[in-house]
Amino acid sequence: MVKEWVENLAALIPCYERQGGNGTLVYRTGGEIITDRRTVKWNLYRLARYFCVDLDALRKSCGEYLGMHHGVPLPLTASLVLVPLKVREVLAKNDGCSGYFNSAAVTGYFAGKNRNTTEIILQGGRQINVLFSEHTVRKRLKAAGLARECFQRQRRQDGNGHCGDRCSLQRAALEPLLLVLLQQISKGDEPSA
Repeated sequence: MVKEWVENLAALIPCYERQGGNGTLVYRTGGEIITDRRTVKWNLYRLARYFCVDLDALRKSCGEYLGMHHGVPLPLTASLVLVPLKVREVLAKNDGCSGYFNSAAVTGYFAGKNRNTTEIILQGGRQINVLFSEHTVRKRLKAAGLARECFQRQRRQDGNGHCGDRCSLQRAALEPLLLVLLQQISKGDEPSA
């Protein structure tokens, strides 16, 4: 499922299904909406897995870098930085209230009709109401820009300039270790742990 929308993801938004369960509305940059019966959390973890990213570690490191504990943006690639924003009040304890917006797909925002709400405008013309003030939305999108810059800087330091390879960071870390192991094996040495 992720492969169908990863290249043009605009937002992952939680929704209640007719049968009463939690689902996800996948907004695409062309304006299309795909309904998925699985939760936003499930789709988010699946998306991270697609890019070979440990989501919890990413959230922790970005949070430390940005000095944030809540609403930490998640840079999965240079063009896909997900910003969590509250989009609904929950009906039950484990219902998710946050949607995840691709900051590159947000074309604008303005104060909503109700106090402390903001309308987000996505590529493709769709609008989504979030339950945060315009000020909070601005701060979160700015933090996403900083997270993107950090991601790109880290890529340059790693000497890995091609973002199209979704597992390149892991490969870059493993290649020196594999080279040492191969050298030890070719010499007839026992590989060291």
